[in-house]
Amino acid sequence: MMNVRVENILQWKLIVVQDHAPTPWLWRDYKILDAIEQDENVSQRDLASSVGIALGMTNQIVKRLIRKGLVKTQRINAKRVAYYLTPRGFSEKLDLVMRYTERTISFFSAVREVVRQRLGELKRERDIKSVAIVGTGELAEAVYLSLQELGLTLTAVYDGPDAGKEWFGQTIRKVGHKPAEKADVVVVAAIDHEGEVEAIQEISPIVVEMRTLLSNRLASFARRIVEEETEASVSD
Repeated sequence: MMNVRVENILQWKLIVVQDHAPTPWLWRDYKILDAIEQDENVSQRDLASSVGIALGMTNQIVKRLIRKGLVKTQRINAKRVAYYLTPRGFSEKLDLVMRYTERTISFFSAVREVVRQRLGELKRERDIKSVAIVGTGELAEAVYLSLQELGLTLTAVYDGPDAGKEWFGQTIRKVGHKPAEKADVVVVAAIDHEGEVEAIQEISPIVVEMRTLLSNRLASFARRIVEEETEASVSD
């Protein structure tokens, strides 16, 4: 069976695939510009803490933003400098949001295509009709949309932390609980899911893991999105 790879399907679409780690400077620049807009008296140490990077790197990024004309400074006293966004800085911040969103949308379009290809193969070759999903994050939503496009039935959803909640009309169950209904396929839509292999195989003997479908760089991007989603929920 051919292993479906994102690069083989949507090479031309994947603007998210870069030579560096996913969303490196782009997201850092946005968060620093946003922090300066929110508080002109913010210190570099505060910026480093909010972005989650080293103070030395923060200093280099701020210097670059100043050189590019996105940020200007005003000395308050011998020890304190205030930072301000220039009109160009406000424009760049909006542009960064749009570019990040575009990359994210392109990424999930690619994920949906990969899942659709793999499940389409199983539908043709094994006549599958039903799917269960492990996970309820962004990747799971991409899987759900692919099911709709293929006319497959979602039989159950499993995700320990959110057990008991509703997800697309399904009550989320814990992995390991006796499946309410067997599925022809179970898709593990959690990149870093570990353990519970036997419990997952009880749901269906055919297991599709997202991390085996995605290349390393796209899997890393997915992890970053999950991390940012978690950070946002905590801050809310």
